[in-house]
Amino acid sequence: METQILTTVLVTILSVGALSTIVYLAFAVRNLKRESERSNINLVNFHQDYDAYQVDVDRTLDGLYKDLDTRFDRVYRKLDKKVDEIYTELDNISNHKLQEEVKKCVKHIVLPTDV
Repeated sequence: METQILTTVLVTILSVGALSTIVYLAFAVRNLKRESERSNINLVNFHQDYDAYQVDVDRTLDGLYKDLDTRFDRVYRKLDKKVDEIYTELDNISNHKLQEEVKKCVKHIVLPTDV
């Protein structure tokens, strides 16, 4: 009879231990599943935030590039205008100087009297 009681107690202890282990494993798996879902949601949110950040950076850079292009276009137009003015003035100066030199030379030329 003692062996039956001892066997019953051992079987009961082993059964309770196995059942406790199974319950613990079930809760652990459920918690891991929740954590995995939370991690996936956090990862998706991170990617969405990062994509929004990239779009914002691209828009900002596009605006800056357009602004720079506009400013450089203005500078080049002004520069081209100034260069044209400088060449025109140089032509005028060189023509004026040439005319003055021709006048000086012509003054020194003595025309024959019989012409």
